[in-house]
Amino acid sequence: GGGGGAVTPLSIDDASVPPPPAGGQVLCCGYPGGDNISVTKGIISRYDMMRFGHEGGDSTAKLLVIQIDAAINSGNSGGPVFDGMGRVCGVAFCKDADNGTDNVGYIIPTSVLRTFVAEVQTHGKWPGIPGLGFDFQTIENECQRRALKMEEAGLSGVLVTSVAPLAPLSSVLKPLDVILSIDGVEVANDGTVRLWTNAGEAAAAATPAATPEAAPADTPADSTEGEAGASGAAGAAGEAKAGGDGAAGEAKANAALAIAGQRVDFDHLITQRRVGSTVAISLLRDGSQISVIGTVSPVPRLVPLYHGYDAFPSYFIVGGLVFAPLSVPLLESMGSELTDPLLFLAFQYMADNLAKKKEGQQIIVLQRILSSDDVNFGYDEVAPAILTSLNGVELNSMLELAEQVEAARKSGEQFYTFETKSSQRVVLDVKDCAKHEKDVLAANQIQSAMSTDLRDRRKGK
Repeated sequence: GGGGGAVTPLSIDDASVPPPPAGGQVLCCGYPGGDNISVTKGIISRYDMMRFGHEGGDSTAKLLVIQIDAAINSGNSGGPVFDGMGRVCGVAFCKDADNGTDNVGYIIPTSVLRTFVAEVQTHGKWPGIPGLGFDFQTIENECQRRALKMEEAGLSGVLVTSVAPLAPLSSVLKPLDVILSIDGVEVANDGTVRLWTNAGEAAAAATPAATPEAAPADTPADSTEGEAGASGAAGAAGEAKAGGDGAAGEAKANAALAIAGQRVDFDHLITQRRVGSTVAISLLRDGSQISVIGTVSPVPRLVPLYHGYDAFPSYFIVGGLVFAPLSVPLLESMGSELTDPLLFLAFQYMADNLAKKKEGQQIIVLQRILSSDDVNFGYDEVAPAILTSLNGVELNSMLELAEQVEAARKSGEQFYTFETKSSQRVVLDVKDCAKHEKDVLAANQIQSAMSTDLRDRRKGK
């Protein structure tokens, strides 16, 4: 800057700073549309959960965000957001530009920022977000609760319907388990939890005169302390009201209740943790209450959400047939080619729902066919399709495909017989594929029949 003076960095290290309440004031700083700093005033509307754009590639995990009504535009993202006492409460994240809403923006709270920094310092890179690794169903139906023997004991929770084989919690969870609480925080039948469990914190956050020394320790729902209960929240509000005069006391009481009433999806109790940390889960299993201890970490997806930063596509070409691993970006790029609605639904189902059963597993897609009358005439309508086997051998990864092609060539096989999930067969002559490979690649301006990542993995075996 032109001043030349020393710059004092803003701190996000103080975990004892209580969270700002819903209805509390915030100031967003940044440089939207100009070189001079812009300061925009707003209020906190609520706390919510959202999947960040590039949180690790293999996760659909959601993290905590704060919704505000202050404008967030290009130039604000990453800028500091201050609460009513001038403390950093987060950084500007994004605005809701897709749903036709007005004055809806989001900031990333400092608790998430602290976890990110700590993880990078520990691992040397961002290791990703711990995920659930299981599907669940809310239990708002009274008949369902009676069938699970929850009603008699006055229990609440969510029902585990399936567990991913490679999920870290697969060692402690089973289908039909009911998750009652995580680290002492009760899970409601609608799948939500109270965001903060210490009612005293609500009163502290609602008190503008509080100093950092007087503020109570931050005990969000990731703490292992028991819940204070609704009476505790009401008590905190009563103390806030009694501690102030007139409108000021009423405002503090309302703010305390605003904090105590904030609820978010129970995912928060898992996703806000550091990779490798443990959680205590209370379950109802076969009518009996038990407690288990599990470790949390990112859950590998069979279909990645994105390829990474500055990443080259993974592919393998044989006889003009272009194969690639299924990913969400690939699915999106093939949208116009998936003219068959049932085929599109099949791809979409795999992208959304299938879990990895073993390390390295991939769904192989016959993405397109580079036409060559000498090699693959008559197969133009086969792609796109999901590849299942080659010469009768089931394939579960691009590496297995490349190895099977090489094995067929070396063993003197006459044909490559590819079979797809839609029961179609593509039969190519092994010698013709080798003979015309360079011509097919040159005609399509492709340098290699195999992507660099696949070649490196083959060399590493």
